[in-house]
Amino acid sequence: MFFEQKYINEEINALINEKNVNVISFATKSTRVLDIKAIAKFTSKTSYYIIEYNPILDTFTVSSDENRSYGLTNETSDFLNTIDSSATLIIDITNVDIRFLGILLYNLKKMNFCRVICLYITPNKYNKNKDYLSDSFEEENKFDLYNNMGIKRGINGYLVDNCENLREKNFILLGFEGDRANSLCGEADITPVPVVTLPAIKPGWQNYALVANRNILKKLTSRNSIEYISADSIVSIYNKMQDWKDTYCENFLRISPLGTKINALGVLLFILNNPKSYDILYDNPIETKSNSSGVDKYFYYDITEFLNN
Repeated sequence: MFFEQKYINEEINALINEKNVNVISFATKSTRVLDIKAIAKFTSKTSYYIIEYNPILDTFTVSSDENRSYGLTNETSDFLNTIDSSATLIIDITNVDIRFLGILLYNLKKMNFCRVICLYITPNKYNKNKDYLSDSFEEENKFDLYNNMGIKRGINGYLVDNCENLREKNFILLGFEGDRANSLCGEADITPVPVVTLPAIKPGWQNYALVANRNILKKLTSRNSIEYISADSIVSIYNKMQDWKDTYCENFLRISPLGTKINALGVLLFILNNPKSYDILYDNPIETKSNSSGVDKYFYYDITEFLNN
């Protein structure tokens, strides 16, 4: 059993004060970016690695050496080997591509970093799609956070096939964009168990997900068919996945993390520690515009124990 180590800014300051720190963050159009000064002011030595990922070529460059291009699937370990593993590593997952995060964690688990902390920055609000002009609540509160879907690739280190043709059980972590969930379920021809975040990151935000995913929820035969997890917890989804694994031990399990990045982090960590337990079905959206405004809270999650398990 894992216990969640979650810190706020003041606690993280004390935790890594006067220690060397390496920070990985991702180039983005979002307003939610790590305040470099917030890190620099409480540590004696900080190294920054700003990653620019090309989802089409599946390669990335790093600010410390922009002349070098790394292949995500087979050269991520080369990049990590350039980082001092005896220093604390902070990964800003706010704007990370889920596939990139999965492969990054897969390689980190094979290495021996002394401490790995993930940071997630919550927005003041997400931007609604202004192209939808309607008097209905559903259309008025429609989000289009990613208007460009990427290439559907599996995540190396997490790939699993239903070789034995077992009965499938699908779970989908619902986000604000019902079109993504509908498209994913339609293409895969699945009827998933919907997973709603309650409590949400902010009070009332679960209603956006419920409205956006009405088509999926209408197909349910019972309210008991809905599962619930906490939006700001990696352990909440981690423990749920263990329960599902135990309950549906004779099924082929598949999960789609369309909800919060925090929950997606928990999904990836569970599969890392339970290889071939779940297949991941994901649509790899590409951010082409800022999808939120303002910065609210910083959440830090110490995942060292998960990686060293």
